[in-house]
Amino acid sequence: MSDASAVSRADPLWMRDCRAYVVQADLDEPCRRRLAEVQDRLTGVLPGSVICPPASLHVSVAVLLSVRRDYPAPKDALWAQWGSRWCDQLRALAEGFPPFELRFERLEVSQAAVIALADPVAAVESLRRRAAALQQDAGLVSYQPSIVHCTLLRYGTSGLQLSGLDRVARAVPLQARTVVRQLTVRRELVYPSVVSEAVDRFDLWGRPPDDGRRPPLRAAAR
Repeated sequence: MSDASAVSRADPLWMRDCRAYVVQADLDEPCRRRLAEVQDRLTGVLPGSVICPPASLHVSVAVLLSVRRDYPAPKDALWAQWGSRWCDQLRALAEGFPPFELRFERLEVSQAAVIALADPVAAVESLRRRAAALQQDAGLVSYQPSIVHCTLLRYGTSGLQLSGLDRVARAVPLQARTVVRQLTVRRELVYPSVVSEAVDRFDLWGRPPDDGRRPPLRAAAR
């Protein structure tokens, strides 16, 4: 956080019913425990902040239908129309990648959240590019995250001074790692992924990639 006068923005979605479709990487238990220990260090530093439940911690690898965006049709209807084709294409791409490691080594405080940042991963970048292309092919505005991260804390109140929290976060050591061998497509029902349903899974096999050609995407028959 570069602005010492920055203040929090309350998250309007916190613990509310929602709808989103996202490709997520789950964290193994040692990594989840390490991030939960970091959360414990931050608890109480800033009254009005809210901790993401440790069981819900994840990394969003690619967004298919965003929790924070409106679309020209209900998200479930769009998923019924496009979801199977999207999953087929993303699975074919994902299976060409071997398992990869996520390394969380620093915290970042923003006006929206406190996040654990991970190093960039080539597989994640490729999957996001493909997901953005699929969104465009479906006539939707493309949106993908720009960083690899896990959200640890959000804010229940707007206008909180963040400088003290930023100082504490900078002093908290962070070394958390997990190996990702499978990706899960989830339908998010209560934000932030407190309640969700797995709708598909992609194994990372490291198979030889295809020739790179992407067939034109057509809407599924209704």
